[in-house]
Amino acid sequence: MAASTSPAVASISTPIPSASTPAVAPKEFSVRVL
Repeated sequence: MAASTSPAVASISTPIPSASTPAVAPKEFSVRVL
């Protein structure tokens, strides 16, 4: 869990890929959780 949250947080922290992160983050996060 920590490993998957770390990259997500880092991506969200970045202002440039921030726009495309929210769309990808939820998908990968839900898939990993399942």
